[in-house]
Amino acid sequence: MSLGAGLVADDRTILTKTPDGPPIASAPDVIRGLIEAYGVGVLRVEPAPPASLVAVADLGEIEAERIPPRRTTRLIDWELDLFHKPETGPFHDVLFLYLTGKACLT
Repeated sequence: MSLGAGLVADDRTILTKTPDGPPIASAPDVIRGLIEAYGVGVLRVEPAPPASLVAVADLGEIEAERIPPRRTTRLIDWELDLFHKPETGPFHDVLFLYLTGKACLT
């Protein structure tokens, strides 16, 4: 968000299947516009509208390879690129470039 992204959902996300495109992500009403800031507390922000999924970043899996193989995962019958969190490096900066279309996988 500090780079300009909006908050669709934080801890819980509703995924909705679409007929011919990627799933749509949205937040449950009770937490829409709320984000937990570690060490600060729960913050209220202007929520972003529901959004189409582009990729999955699995922050629980550490990427050990410098140049990993291309990975994908399926959510609600839709294939998405899958990224694991690298041990070092500016992951959020590179992910932001990918998500905004300023960089693509080769």
